[in-house]
Amino acid sequence: LTFVDACKEGSGFYFEPEQLKIVREGLYVPVTGQKRLESAIKSLYRSCGYASDVYTALCYSGILDYRSITGEGRQILILSEESPVYSAAYLSDCLEITPKKLMELFNQAR
Repeated sequence: LTFVDACKEGSGFYFEPEQLKIVREGLYVPVTGQKRLESAIKSLYRSCGYASDVYTALCYSGILDYRSITGEGRQILILSEESPVYSAAYLSDCLEITPKKLMELFNQAR
């Protein structure tokens, strides 16, 4: 039973001992707190002009941590299924811009 199959069936999934060993060898788990998340959102906005949703910023923070430990430097592509519009109130506070200005940025991106 694969993870995808377990999700489709709504059942539980567990790793076999051999699989778990492989996952543990290659798994990197960063811990990102509130301040780090805010920092990532601000960094993405300053460097790319991108107002990131919270989940994408969380992923971005983890990637930066991974890169700092491994020295990995390849380009990345982060696909997000969450629109930053749903985090607009939080993003407005975090980026220190008005909600109106933030919505203008969202509308420009279309």
